[in-house]
Amino acid sequence: MITRLTGCLQHAQHPAIDFIEEALYVSRQSLPIRSDTRKSSNDKGSSSEHRIASLRKSFELLGLAQNEIQKELTSLLPDPKQAMRSGYLRSLSELIGPRPTDRSWEDEWARLYFDMKRERGELKMATDDHIGEFSDLNSNSDSQSSLILEQRKEDGKEHIVAKNNKDVHLSKKSTIRNTNKNAKITSSWVTTQRFTWGPEDVPKGTAIDLTWIKMHQTPEALSDLNYQHKITEGIRQLTDAGRTLEESKIMTLLLLPRKQISEAMQKGDRKFAASTYTICEVFSRLCHQQEEEGNNYAPLLLFRPLTGGLNSLSYFDSEWLDIEKPDTRGFRGYCSLAAIRADASSHRFSEDGMNLWSVKNKRLEVVDSPVVGFLSSPENEEGYHAAIMFSKATGGNDDKLKGYFPPNCLFRVKEIREGGFAAPGDIWVKQKLIIVTATFRSPYPKRSETMLVSNKLCGSVTTLSYGNREVYVDGLDKLIPSKPLLTMSQEFERDYSWRDWHGVQYDIRKEWEYVNGISEEKTNCVSGVRDRGDHANLSPQNFLNRVNDRIASRREIGLGIGLNDRDAFLSMDEVLSVRLYSGPAYLPINTFLREISACSGEYRRILCNHPLRSFTATCRHISNAIRKIAAVATKSDVSKPLWRGVRGELKRSFWNLDEQGMICAVDTAFMSCSRSRDTPIQYMSQHTSNVLWKVQPASESDAAYHNGADISMLSQFPDEKEVLFPPCTMLVVRNKNPSDNGAPVSPDSKSSALWEQKDCRKFIQIEAKPAFV
Repeated sequence: MITRLTGCLQHAQHPAIDFIEEALYVSRQSLPIRSDTRKSSNDKGSSSEHRIASLRKSFELLGLAQNEIQKELTSLLPDPKQAMRSGYLRSLSELIGPRPTDRSWEDEWARLYFDMKRERGELKMATDDHIGEFSDLNSNSDSQSSLILEQRKEDGKEHIVAKNNKDVHLSKKSTIRNTNKNAKITSSWVTTQRFTWGPEDVPKGTAIDLTWIKMHQTPEALSDLNYQHKITEGIRQLTDAGRTLEESKIMTLLLLPRKQISEAMQKGDRKFAASTYTICEVFSRLCHQQEEEGNNYAPLLLFRPLTGGLNSLSYFDSEWLDIEKPDTRGFRGYCSLAAIRADASSHRFSEDGMNLWSVKNKRLEVVDSPVVGFLSSPENEEGYHAAIMFSKATGGNDDKLKGYFPPNCLFRVKEIREGGFAAPGDIWVKQKLIIVTATFRSPYPKRSETMLVSNKLCGSVTTLSYGNREVYVDGLDKLIPSKPLLTMSQEFERDYSWRDWHGVQYDIRKEWEYVNGISEEKTNCVSGVRDRGDHANLSPQNFLNRVNDRIASRREIGLGIGLNDRDAFLSMDEVLSVRLYSGPAYLPINTFLREISACSGEYRRILCNHPLRSFTATCRHISNAIRKIAAVATKSDVSKPLWRGVRGELKRSFWNLDEQGMICAVDTAFMSCSRSRDTPIQYMSQHTSNVLWKVQPASESDAAYHNGADISMLSQFPDEKEVLFPPCTMLVVRNKNPSDNGAPVSPDSKSSALWEQKDCRKFIQIEAKPAFV
């Protein structure tokens, strides 16, 4: 075995060959010596100890070789676009930790303001490169912070000298010095243009540091309505739209440095946490207010350029550049942590594109860029889908018509118009239009107090991660690697056997051989008759053609068209993986998933990539197949409930609402459901309490799939009529009260779960809506 391995690596010229050859050499040194009756017991003991030490060293070296192989293999495999569809369900505390108690957003303002100005190019370091730019500025200025630079020769060398006696911004790396020995050098940044915000203009060339900002550009000074500038104009627009003065000040100021806030959120950096909580809190109030007052006056489409300058979408978040690229599930979209502004004002458009404000030239300038159109729609149980409007058209005037989407909002591509589009004001814009929908939850959901009250189709209660929405958000990519190191065929060509709950033993190689051959009808199987009727005498290619023909026919009537052709049809590996799972092999596959879900970090990585235990490739193929089949589900497919049983009793803590106001359960393994209510009940325990999930499917939404895959067409046991959901499917508990429109259960709705008894089996029935991405 080792000789074969070294041969492969020598051909690939891999550095791991050194570890393997050394391990082979050491192990050979430990081979037992032929027994010699004349050897003393001490000699025998010494030989045994030497052998143990040598084998341990060999084991260590082979482990190092395995790590080297894994690293290079991972680096050579292509990097897929990671799935981000469920990210909008993360709470603020999960993103950046709890709200700071030692500071307010005003305390963070100076750093926010400084970082924003520097990012926008309005501040530069006062280095040798800026001599000509600043040497003739502010010669008559009385500002205590003005910086005058001039070039002088001293000791045969050129120097940049600060002429004023006050605090200045100078680079420690440059040869700048002060003419006054008492002058204190405080920083190295100067303004590159005139600042027009605040009670008085700040001249070009002014020295800037955090202390200066805290004195001259405070939130109070910038929002003083006695002065007319861009910030106070924004505050007045919000107050005119019915917002309070305090809300208007906070939103106008904190939306300016939203790039800095979102970048900190992306890194989990808490330096702007107080500002993040404050802006999300106001967004939440405005969102609820807009809902309660019925003032959802967002126009059908709001717009923003994709690229082209400081105010484009890609400036605030470069991931927008890949908005059209499908992720590993074929989903085209992005969950943005930056608050997004969009407009519908006619003056924002021209024939060549959309107009954006130029910070440098202080005017609107046309941007040669594709345009993103944000499509608003009414709220539903998944969240809000309309922009929070900061202004509205009055008297036919749309000049200030704009809205925002809050941080952590999911956007999904719905349509792409390549030949141009009609913009507000009946202007035909010759740019590509990418229409997206939005889904977001209120950052501060309406909360209530806490509510208190193995067969594939009936698992153990321990298989569910109750209330753990984070498992769903992290998804399959966090559970198993996105780049499997083994192929599925390699995973099923190992020495591996197991017994089912009836004690019947199975061999993994035989299961692989069966699904790759011609199907045969077989009676007296544990799960019934295998490949009965029209499933008999079929090759893998027959099964592949059968399922893809159905997908093609349904795409012709408009189902599943959200997926590109290359992402819509099953591959042979995906067909084989479903065939495997529908038979006895489901047990080792689900066991693998539940074992790795109990681990984290390096331990999970090791188990996922273990050459003798991993089923990563198989799990990937099954999950892909589920999404492709689920994408073409008809209304009749999702009209009836599904049923799943769980042996055991729920903990009281299950009924606690989480930070998003949800009660949910997540299964980290594949979840099988039946269309028959009685099927999972017959597998329940007669000695303990049980749970019967009434899983109410629905058509796919922008946020998630809500129906599993009916795998009967591929199943080894089609009579089970099995509907399969992928790992990390979330079940969101729902009310049974029709007046609640299917919203998540609330503490005062005690009718959502009722105890029942049937055939000596006691169970509690819970209605839930499934979701997976």
